[in-house]
Amino acid sequence: MSISANELRIGNKVYWGIKVVEIKGIHTQFITPSRQQEHFYVSDFVSFTTYYAANPSDLSPIPLTTEILTGWCGFTKYEWMNGCFIKTKFGDFMVQFLEGKIISYFTNVGADKHGMKMRDRKYVGNINTTENIKYLHQLQNLIHALTSKELEIKLPID
Repeated sequence: MSISANELRIGNKVYWGIKVVEIKGIHTQFITPSRQQEHFYVSDFVSFTTYYAANPSDLSPIPLTTEILTGWCGFTKYEWMNGCFIKTKFGDFMVQFLEGKIISYFTNVGADKHGMKMRDRKYVGNINTTENIKYLHQLQNLIHALTSKELEIKLPID
């Protein structure tokens, strides 16, 4: 699956082939006054070399998984269901993997002697359309839009 150019911003992590890369720059080429094409500069995390990716079709999204959320993004695994959360100024942002869907919402997670407890679900968007974040770059963009801060991502380097 390719990514639309208007979904990406500098700092997003995506696949370029099998490499995880970071968007370092976006260049717009005007082909005609009414037609333009986006080109991207990306950097890998091994050599930190900057490459030129011809167009958005060369890039593909990184699907969210529990391993990516907990291993790369600093989320905590929720004990009682297939979900992960991270603390924000709006509460705990929960990403739940449920029956082939990814549901996102704000909640409050506390712990007692029996383990983690969740209360109050505040959905991002309409409760019927909460399957809105499927990929890492979408999560990065949402966290940035809500907090004006980048989601810190620590990639495992082979």
